[in-house]
Order: sequence, then C-alpha cells, then structure tokens
Amino acid sequence: MLPELKRHISPEGLRLMAKAPPQVGGMFPNVLVLFIYAPRTDGGASGALALHTYVPRGPDHVEFTNWIFAEKSASPQMKRDMMANTVRQAGTSGTVEQDDSDTWPHMSRNARGAVGRHQTMKYGALLGEKKPADWPGGGYVYDGFTKDDTQWNWWLYYRELMTAKLNEAPHQENDV
Repeated sequence: MLPELKRHISPEGLRLMAKAPPQVGGMFPNVLVLFIYAPRTDGGASGALALHTYVPRGPDHVEFTNWIFAEKSASPQMKRDMMANTVRQAGTSGTVEQDDSDTWPHMSRNARGAVGRHQTMKYGALLGEKKPADWPGGGYVYDGFTKDDTQWNWWLYYRELMTAKLNEAPHQENDV
C-alpha cells in the first residue's frame, strides 16, 4: 500500500506513520480501530488490524462485535498470520482486551451496589495530552504509552452532545 500512501499523505505524514504507526483510534460514537504488531510463533511479527463496535443493548448490556481485516493483496499466509494474531491479541478472548470484557460489567454492577450508590466516581487513569515536539498536525495526541485519555475525551464529548439543547448542539459544516 506504500504507493497509495505516497499519493495521499504528505512526506511529513509518512515520516510520522513510520516513526509512530497508529495503534488505536476511535470514531464517534461507538467504533474503535485497533492496529498492533504482534509476535508469531515462528519468531517473526505480523500486524493485527481489527474494527470493533460497541452497541448499548440496555443499562447492563453492550453488544461487542470484532471485525478482522487484511489487505486484499496480502498473501494467504499473511492473512492467516494476521487472523491468528488478531484473535490472540484483540477481542474478548485476546490478551490485550480480555480484561475489558471482565472489568466493564463489574464496574456497572459495583456502581449500583450499597457503597457505589453513595459515592462519586474517582478516576485516576488519565495522563494528559503529550504531543511530540515535532508533531505537525492537530488533534489530541498521546505520545508513548497512554491510559484512558482517548476514551475519557469520547465520554466528555458524548456528554456534551447529550446535554446540549437541540438548537445549540455541536455540528459539522457538512451536516444537513
């Protein structure tokens, strides 16, 4: 895909992608894109690319769907490697995300408990924005290891949308 990237992304953008490839991204309101490099059993490494959706199904239930992607022109072996790595790393059974599938339901249950009903949430999983000194673009950027800053920003924006008056709701120029 490098020729396509060179046509559509500036040299500076390509440099950034090579230096710090995207790993996690979100699309409002309920989509997550995950890309990680993962070791293979033969000692090599392959990418793992997945798209997740989270659809609320009630106060205690969320439907989680995980799609796995590979380049159309990738070899059958690379596609198998990417599938295996994505299954091992991502989703409710993966080493990267299995803790989420266990933790999230318990947080909701505990918030309704005897103590949780009478306390405010204490949330210490934020580091704050850390743009590299040579970052040329905009957006929220978290260089290095992050915590839950991107998710927290999502919830803040979601709250803004849900509490806005209809005629004051944030909108994009392309909205009809």
